[in-house]
Amino acid sequence: MSDDAYMNEVAEAKKVVPTMTCETFWKREEQGDRPTVLDVRERWEWEAGHIDEATHLPLSQVKTDIEKLFPEKNEEIIICCATDNRSALAGKQLMEMGYTNVNYLSGGYSGYCCGLDNPAATAKEETES
Repeated sequence: MSDDAYMNEVAEAKKVVPTMTCETFWKREEQGDRPTVLDVRERWEWEAGHIDEATHLPLSQVKTDIEKLFPEKNEEIIICCATDNRSALAGKQLMEMGYTNVNYLSGGYSGYCCGLDNPAATAKEETES
């Protein structure tokens, strides 16, 4: 698949799959409402770091293995990748398989780690300065 075709597919997925911002994710974490996270990056990316308590399943295995990990199709699943392209594609695949409560994490693991708009991360940085 060409880069243009891939990015067109990503753009189409992002039109139909709901997104969750890192800020919303962090607020829910702070309130003790920990969403279920599915990380669709490759093994080497996962091993380099991931969101605590996330489940790992590379994008290439989503269609074949997702129902083993998440048999309840109405369970909330927040999908994460490095940025948010693969997670949007995975979200579209899940929706096509009948999953009804999926979102992709806007900014992906990179956004999560960078603390973009994360009040807790900002407060921590200010106290460390």
